[in-house]
Amino acid sequence: MKKCPVCQTVHNSDNVNQCQTCSWDLSDYSLVFQGIPPEYEQKLHLHLTWAQKVWEYYQQQLLEVQELSLVKQENHQLLQSIEQIKQEFTKTKADYQQECAQLQSQLEKTNQKQSDLSIALQETKSQKTKLEEFYYELQAQLSKTQSELRTERAHFQQQLNEATQTHQSQQQQLEGLTKEVTQLRTSLENSQQKNKALNTLLKSYQQANLELSKKLEEAESQIKDLKSKIQKGKMPDDPFNPW
Repeated sequence: MKKCPVCQTVHNSDNVNQCQTCSWDLSDYSLVFQGIPPEYEQKLHLHLTWAQKVWEYYQQQLLEVQELSLVKQENHQLLQSIEQIKQEFTKTKADYQQECAQLQSQLEKTNQKQSDLSIALQETKSQKTKLEEFYYELQAQLSKTQSELRTERAHFQQQLNEATQTHQSQQQQLEGLTKEVTQLRTSLENSQQKNKALNTLLKSYQQANLELSKKLEEAESQIKDLKSKIQKGKMPDDPFNPW
């Protein structure tokens, strides 16, 4: 492994002759420079020190360049932000002006409404006065009506008492009628029982009448036979003649 004495980069291979980072010569001259004068060795040391300082300066410059690049990038972003803020400000200003115009219009409408409300308030006060007068009139009419209602109530109470007495009288009459209805129901039940007995007798009479009708028909038939025999000169057999 070789380590660059300038940039301190470590190389894994020993066959590397040049630093891959700072291009410093990494060849091994230890055998070549054996026995060289101290002055030359000091120059080599100074050359290495100079290279290290140059590398440090280069790194500082590179860092500054990177920082400058970041600053430029930040400035660019800042300019973009400023431009965006300008656009937003312009739009906000236009919106604000439009909103102010709308508020002015609303203010005018509000003033008109306030004027209308003032007129309506005056009308309401006038209506309130009229309503108060109407209320007092109603109060007077109510007092009069209450007096009339008391009179009507006394009259109604009298009529109610009379109606109560009439109801009691009608109740007594109803009780008497109920008794009469009960008696009539009893009489009706007795009549129904008698009617059933009469119906039974009627059926018996009808049966007897039917039997008599049959016997009468038989007698008439026998009379016809006798008449026929008499006309033919024949006497009927006397059932009581022993000869």
